[in-house]
Order: sequence, then C-alpha cells, then structure tokens
Amino acid sequence: MRIIIRKAKDNEIPIIDKLGDELVSHHSKNLYTKDDRFYNQKKKNSSSIWKKHALSIIKNKKNLALIAYYGEKPIGYCLSLIKRNIPIYKIEKYVYISDIYVDEKYRKQGIGKKFMEEVKKFYKKQKIKFLELQLNHNNDRALKFYQKYGFKEYHKTLRMRI
Repeated sequence: MRIIIRKAKDNEIPIIDKLGDELVSHHSKNLYTKDDRFYNQKKKNSSSIWKKHALSIIKNKKNLALIAYYGEKPIGYCLSLIKRNIPIYKIEKYVYISDIYVDEKYRKQGIGKKFMEEVKKFYKKQKIKFLELQLNHNNDRALKFYQKYGFKEYHKTLRMRI
C-alpha cells in the first residue's frame, strides 16, 4: 500500500479532530511540563471550536489543509493559513502552520517532508514568502525536523503565571 497526501475535505473534519486529539495527547504525555499542562487546559467546548477552526481553513481557498492516508487509514494532517503581519512592516502576510501531525507508526517515511513541500508550493503561487510556526519548548525532534527544511529561530515566546 502507498501513502496518499491530498487536500482535506469538509467531511474529514471528524478524522482531523481525532488526529488532533492524538497530537495533543502525545504532547501532554511526552512534552508538557506541569505549567504547560496548566496553560493548555481545554475548554469544555474545545472540540467544536477546533472543528470550526479546521473547517474555516478547509473552506478558505487561500489556506491549505492536507490529510495523509495509508490505504484507507488516516495517518496525518497539516493545517496552514495566511496571517496578517503588524501593519508597520513591508511583509504584510505570512503563512502560519497551525498543525502538522503524523501518527508515530508512520514517521520517517517522508510524510512530513511532503506536507512541507505541498505547503511551500501552494503558498508560493500566492506570492507569500514566509512560513511561520510554533512548537513546544521541549520538542527537540520537531525542532530538528523543521530546521532540516530551512526554518530558523525567529522569536522566543516567554510565559509566566501571575
């Protein structure tokens, strides 16, 4: 069987939601500190909010939602959207990669690479020149992955509880 990566459809929101839960669960178990867990507590209606977010990306033709399948089995997704920069800067828009997730059993098979290639190709056509994303401070594996594809550290996000 081969891996297929394509644009996600409206009816795949429940699949993307389930994969998103796997992503959050993985982060919570393997990456989050006590403070991270406190900060990342979900609202009671988080699933419906997240589904609306994913659907808005799928429905907006300027944004890109991708899904990966191994045969009939969904194994990953990537959500990206255009964001506006602060108006004082010449670069008015950039792409924000909201999520990339690949099921652990299917990692190291080029799926993340293919997601990155598709995102870059899609937004280059729109003449957008920058991609941005955030990752957990403990996620060294993801940091190495993104650096391999040319990402450079740009901001540091600091947080404190008051």
